[in-house]
Amino acid sequence: MQWEFCPRAYKYIYIDGMRITPSVPMQLGSSFHDFAKLLIQSLNYNLLYEVESKNQVRNILTEASMRIEAPSGLQNPIENFLTFETDRFWSLHENPDLYDDPVKYYTPVFAEEYMKVDGVFQDVTLSGILDRGDLTANKGIALIEYKLSQKLNAQRLQKELMFYSILYEEANLYEYPVTDLVAYTPVTNEYVWIEMDHKKQDTVRKRIQMMIDDTEFICKESIFCSGCVGADICLNMELDPSVIVEFLSESDLAYSTTEVAKAVNIRRNLVKATLSDLYIAGKVKKSMKGRTAYWWVG
Repeated sequence: MQWEFCPRAYKYIYIDGMRITPSVPMQLGSSFHDFAKLLIQSLNYNLLYEVESKNQVRNILTEASMRIEAPSGLQNPIENFLTFETDRFWSLHENPDLYDDPVKYYTPVFAEEYMKVDGVFQDVTLSGILDRGDLTANKGIALIEYKLSQKLNAQRLQKELMFYSILYEEANLYEYPVTDLVAYTPVTNEYVWIEMDHKKQDTVRKRIQMMIDDTEFICKESIFCSGCVGADICLNMELDPSVIVEFLSESDLAYSTTEVAKAVNIRRNLVKATLSDLYIAGKVKKSMKGRTAYWWVG
């Protein structure tokens, strides 16, 4: 997924070995994964055989969660997660025709499991941590990915989950075929369900091979460049704001960020950052036409 986002950034991290400094959201995401794993491991599943109401299920989950330390920033996501898990078990409990043993289907086949595959794509190792695998009614497995985000991008998630399905199948640790792919965010308590599609999986396999064969590692310049681990290498120039001011002063016309970048032969991302600083300083005026920023000297 990093290569899809920016091949150059992928090279910095996974080939050159440059380390990423974890942001606060990244740290919270890791903490939530730790919490979910501990909850799944410490839960007394036998108690669920005795429940007679959804409220009892919630109490069992809540009591188990209280024994796990978690950052205060995860309070709301954890509450949502407990609600999600309660509803998930109760839906199994209330459908005996499909689930003859709801506790069996509720108990994950695995949680936060590291999987590694060698030799499938030349001499490249594929590896990753699969958040959770649940049995499905048709004797398959649903791969579930946790995302600590406000919004789930189905298109991006499809690629990521298809990769996990490849990793799961090639690792060959479990007998169940992948039938469902799910991404869940405890931030909004929402999920995205994606049906397993082997044609789309094959497309991801081809993209992996393209990644392996890549020798150019182009930079997909974007507004996120400044936060890239290799920004100091990739954006290796200092921009004199007076150069942009001088260019804009030559005409009363408005220019897009891209036009300014081409005219002064400077990377678009650097121009955008400098224009923002100039705007704050009151030297450049900004207006919006659609999604394009237009600038001119006031």
